[in-house]
Formats: sequence, C-alpha cells, structure tokens
Amino acid sequence: MTRKSFETFYYLKDQSVHNVQIIQNEYKNKNGNILLYKGYIRCPECKTAELSFTHKTSLRKAFLSKLPTSEHAEGCSYIHNYASNKKLKDFVGNMNNEKIRERLESALNRLYRSQDTLSLNNQNNNEKNPFILRTNTSTKIMHNCIPRKSLNGWLDREDEGNVYIFYGEVKLKVEEIIRRNSTVSEKPIYKLIIRTYRKKEDQWIDKTNIYRNTIKDDIDENAIYQIAIFGHIEFYKEYPQIKSENLYSIFFREKA
Repeated sequence: MTRKSFETFYYLKDQSVHNVQIIQNEYKNKNGNILLYKGYIRCPECKTAELSFTHKTSLRKAFLSKLPTSEHAEGCSYIHNYASNKKLKDFVGNMNNEKIRERLESALNRLYRSQDTLSLNNQNNNEKNPFILRTNTSTKIMHNCIPRKSLNGWLDREDEGNVYIFYGEVKLKVEEIIRRNSTVSEKPIYKLIIRTYRKKEDQWIDKTNIYRNTIKDDIDENAIYQIAIFGHIEFYKEYPQIKSENLYSIFFREKA
C-alpha cells in the first residue's frame, strides 16, 4: 500500500465529511463538470491540505489525492508514510485488549466528533492522534500512518490482505454459525453481520461479516452503531469478510 489516497473528503461549503462517490456521481451526471467541488475539498482529518479528484475508469476506482502544492496541518497522520502490514500486525499483537479498545475508541472520537470538540493540542500532537503509529528504534522515534477504510465505501479485491482500521456507521446483527458434525458439548460460535445504508435503494444491506468465535455480542438490530476494527479483508467467492487481527480488536458503540 504505497499510494496516499483518500476515499473521503472535508467539503468547505457545508463543513462536513463526504465520500468520494458523490464527486464521481457529479462527474458522471454533468459530463466531467465538478466545479461544485473544485477548490473546496480538503483532507478529511486535518481539513487543511487541498485534494484533487481522479475519476473512475474501467481499470481503477475514483480517488482523491493531495495537491503537490498543498500541505497537511501539523499532527495530521497523512504526513507520514503508511505503516507496513507487518508493523501493524506486530503493533496489535503487542497490545493488551484494553489498549486496543482505547485506540479504536479514540479513532471513532476523531472520526465522528466535530473539529470544535478536539482541542488544538490533540489536533497537532503526534502522541494524541490514534492514526499515528509511534515506534522506537535504537537511534530515533519513527512515525507511520495507520491506514483507514470506510465500511460505507468500497471493499475491493485490490485491498485484500492489507491491514486497516475499518470504520463506519452501520447496523449490526448476530448470527450463529452452524458447525458441521458438531457435538452437543461444543459451545456455539457466532459471526457479526455488518449492514450499511444504501441511499439508492433506501435500505440497509449486508456488507460484510466478522468471525467472533464463541463471543455473542449484545446487539440491538434496530440501532445504528459506530464501529472500528483492526483487521484485513479476505474474499470468499465475491463476498468480502473482515478478519479482525484478534477477537478483541473491534470496538462499537451506539450512535448518540
């Protein structure tokens, strides 16, 4: 994962974060005219660096990238190179369950709280940014960007195997996995179904699922949750499944 690209952007006109798909739709519907967005799209994290749009083709999906003449604000995770899969797996593997939970909760706080609720110290501090991975070497302190991927966007085969913090506003459902040749003494096992809202059909659809082993999550199927997961995608036929790096590298909360 080398290309620093963005699936979401901060729109100066309405001061909200949106998915790149709305610019792609504008591009398609108005024969390439995206003046509504040109000059008004910024980094979704620091809201400072200006982004440019690259439209979808038969070979690639639409994406956003930073203009070479623009810079991220101090403390933005996108200043740093992406952390490697190995570094991310080691990072999660060396954290206890409480530390993983704190990191994921902090990620949701940054993603879903308004900029006004984040202090300037938190915005411009590498130590406080949950998307910055800090590692010590014998000679210096290294900083890397933890990649993130919205569950409300695309889950593509080109992303298979890459470790992300997946996040989104979703509905959840618990399903028991039927074992083959199971015995009465065996504990039941479960998966957590993640459902996302599709505006075109005006309905919630099954997007992916997460294996939970014997953990049966307490879920209100009618509630909307904010969720964050350290994990990677694996495809089974055409269906994407998220593999969490361990059973506890997942955090969700009801949307307020």
